[in-house]
Amino acid sequence: MGGSYSSNVQFRHNHLEELVLSSTKLDPPSIHSEKENSGSRKKLRFVCISDTHTRHSELDLPQGDVLIHSGDFLKAPSPSHQLNSFNEWLGTLSFTYKIVVCGNHDKAVPLHLSPDEIKEKFLFNCTHYLQDSGVEIEGIKIWGSPWHIRRPLLAFTTANHCGLTEEEVGNLEEMEGSSKIESHFNSIPNDTDILITHVPPICVRDTNNKGKPNGSRHLLVTDLLRVKPKVHVFGHNHDQPGISLFQSNQNQKILDHLKEVYGLSGKGEEEGDFEILYINASQPYGHPIVFDYYYD
Repeated sequence: MGGSYSSNVQFRHNHLEELVLSSTKLDPPSIHSEKENSGSRKKLRFVCISDTHTRHSELDLPQGDVLIHSGDFLKAPSPSHQLNSFNEWLGTLSFTYKIVVCGNHDKAVPLHLSPDEIKEKFLFNCTHYLQDSGVEIEGIKIWGSPWHIRRPLLAFTTANHCGLTEEEVGNLEEMEGSSKIESHFNSIPNDTDILITHVPPICVRDTNNKGKPNGSRHLLVTDLLRVKPKVHVFGHNHDQPGISLFQSNQNQKILDHLKEVYGLSGKGEEEGDFEILYINASQPYGHPIVFDYYYD
């Protein structure tokens, strides 16, 4: 089951500027389902890509067990032949699992169809198409969500605010009832191990080439205060691809601030330290990002 936080509160980007994210240079990073033990463990290798914008065939993919594409595999206005090409390409790949989440450029994906119908008719060469839905692979719980609030004329947006500036549209996420973004992110289950979204959380590799953030405030709060996934894969922002590690014991001030803003101070028992490996996989002309997930 998921949970909810109301946007009937306001916090500003500069409140989060002290967020500590360490660069992660391990190649590849390792994630462990529980505490590491001395016994033998199984391993799945995940290969993450995003924002390939019809250039998927140019990628040199490493070997792995699970492919994750976190959206924008097409290029707006994305005619249907682009979607067919992407699906055919998926069929040539040897990954055991191929997980796809859409993004704002994927307009050829018909929103009037259910996720199951989309997979059956258009993306049948992926093993799992996730749209506010999840899959459990060898005990690892994975959830995917394509939604965003900005750029209302593109796909998978919760905003219908034509005529507003981008800054005005961005501010709407802080206003109660301004969009449905909360209901989508509130549906993310608490026990999610790997979260896949198209957009980043605010302050996490979300700064564009104009120095402005384009991540989701609500998604950051969902990550840090409720779900705490071991891995969060996203794309959308082409200007800060790569890997960052969030460590709760280095960010207690930020966590306390968010709890105070959302009226959660002093509620419940103190929880232990946690880490989130953040992956901005939007490297359409670069290298896929790989991580290993160890489990029993």
